[in-house]
Amino acid sequence: MSQHAFRFTRDPFLPEAVSPVVELGAYETLWARDGMTVKKMAALFREHPSAMPSDLVDRDEAEKMARTVLQLLEAKGVKRFGLRIHRAGEYPEKLRDAKHPVAIILRCEQRFDVRRGHQEACKY
Repeated sequence: MSQHAFRFTRDPFLPEAVSPVVELGAYETLWARDGMTVKKMAALFREHPSAMPSDLVDRDEAEKMARTVLQLLEAKGVKRFGLRIHRAGEYPEKLRDAKHPVAIILRCEQRFDVRRGHQEACKY
């Protein structure tokens, strides 16, 4: 299965860029639904194979949740992180082989501290 770096608006000649922050907020909005589980989340994306998380929630809700998530990460001392979004770039396709695959991976960016001679650990 190939990945796509952009989505199309109603006019297929005007691509709409994927916003990683909005996708993160949308994904967390889905997770915040009552009774959501890994299995249910995977089923939701199987039912909507071409959907991005932001296609399944209200954009205002996604943006509000994104602000909350970014504030929580900052409060935990996470200064640098990366997102891997299925169908939008560097998502490891092998993860799609999982029984209940995830749509987004958030990973902390570790840095090597030259003064201390070790990598700074990510704090969650």
